[in-house]
Amino acid sequence: MRGVDVTLVVMPPILIASWTNWLKKVGDRVVRYDGTPVERKKANLADARWVVMSHAIFRIDFDRLVEACKGRPVEVIVDEAHFLKNSRSVLFKKTQSMSQGHYCQMLTGTPTSKPLDCYSYIKIKSPKLYRSYTHFEALHVGERDFWKTPISFVNLDLLRDNFALRSISRTK
Repeated sequence: MRGVDVTLVVMPPILIASWTNWLKKVGDRVVRYDGTPVERKKANLADARWVVMSHAIFRIDFDRLVEACKGRPVEVIVDEAHFLKNSRSVLFKKTQSMSQGHYCQMLTGTPTSKPLDCYSYIKIKSPKLYRSYTHFEALHVGERDFWKTPISFVNLDLLRDNFALRSISRTK
């Protein structure tokens, strides 16, 4: 749809069947990439236009996915993207790595619960806005308690604007 050769669609396992069925109705060369390691090894990723998988399979088979996508324009779609909000998680790091220089769509209906949760989304969408998490905190954490936990935040208007960059909100 964006002129890419392959789109990796990453989601919780319960959504795989519905995504696969829908994609088969609107596109071709859809690979449902799940099952045992032996079953996954048999999957033809080189010819796939759409590869549908769980967050866990994306993390586990990341190297194989990178190899299968090497030299091809790629798009990554992450459904239930709130799983990415921890910037220290393996899922975040691998999603960020796979999406660098490519398209990435993060889909979620879950609102952020605190300003610090915005960092990971912004880092994937607009990686040059903040040099690091420390830079992000220096700009947005106003005060910390005795245990160094942030208790107040500053520059929330800037954070809102940065969070809104490259974003689209859809409602029913």
